Amino acid sequence: MVKQSKQKLSRERILLVARRHFGRYGYRRTSLTGIARDLGVVKGALYYYVPGGKEELFDAVVTAEEQRLLEAMTRAAEAETDPRIALRRAVEAKLEALGEVRRTLAMPREVGEEIAALVQSSQRAFDRAERQLFETLLRRGEQTGVFRSLRPRCKAAEALQAMARALELPLVFDAEDASASAMNLLFEIIFRGLEER
Repeated sequence: MVKQSKQKLSRERILLVARRHFGRYGYRRTSLTGIARDLGVVKGALYYYVPGGKEELFDAVVTAEEQRLLEAMTRAAEAETDPRIALRRAVEAKLEALGEVRRTLAMPREVGEEIAALVQSSQRAFDRAERQLFETLLRRGEQTGVFRSLRPRCKAAEALQAMARALELPLVFDAEDASASAMNLLFEIIFRGLEER
């Protein structure tokens, strides 16, 4: 039976089902037994693909989501020549992708809060990559005379990241009109502080 299960399974299929479980039930309420049941295999078959169990599986799902977010943010930023618009588009792309995850998985807000807290409690490669993207956009703005010089630039990028992150849950889970006005306010504050006078 286990041999058959291994043939039916793939890491990609396991991640897809795990993503759905984590998105609907959160980390605490998700079980490997439930994931295995949805895959039509015994729980032990999962350990062939994810020897680290639930923790490794959660990390793999989050890493895959972060990669999609970063790709969307980078594409959005690279499509714009004005650094102000590029910065805004990068943040909007992230929020749009997070909103799509919420809608697709019918994610309750409390699950979003639990996952956000777990993700933010650990150092992740995504955080560094997102900060580097913001630094690049700040540098571009300085070079074109749109943004004033902020030193150290890495700390300015970190501050941008913190401001945007503080609004992620409200912008993803609240009404769209409230989200749009919060986003506009965020960028008004950011640009008043960044723009060269």
